[in-house]
Amino acid sequence: MDIKSIQEVLKEKHLYHGRIDGIAGPMTRAAVIKGLKSYMPGDQAWAKWPAVRQRVAFMQLHFDSLDIDSGPIDGWIGPQTLHAFEEWQHIQRTGKRPELWRDDVPDDPAPT
Repeated sequence: MDIKSIQEVLKEKHLYHGRIDGIAGPMTRAAVIKGLKSYMPGDQAWAKWPAVRQRVAFMQLHFDSLDIDSGPIDGWIGPQTLHAFEEWQHIQRTGKRPELWRDDVPDDPAPT
């Protein structure tokens, strides 16, 4: 998850007022903390996490608000969070969710 994407979301939510520069400086950090406080007002467990994990948690919460499943809000980048990020990027590019897919299913059922 790149810093520019995080800054763009922060800016959309009126939490970040700096340039979209891809640098995780003090303004970005303050905006992420403000965002986490607004998304999770009662739960401050994230306050002890490193800044990078806080940024990931902020994006997980953002995905959740868009009904994109990123898994638990834990600040860790795993397969589910990466998939959510890719889905979000697709929506950003095309304005719609990606089509659902499934593995090929054989025409004839397997013999029993």
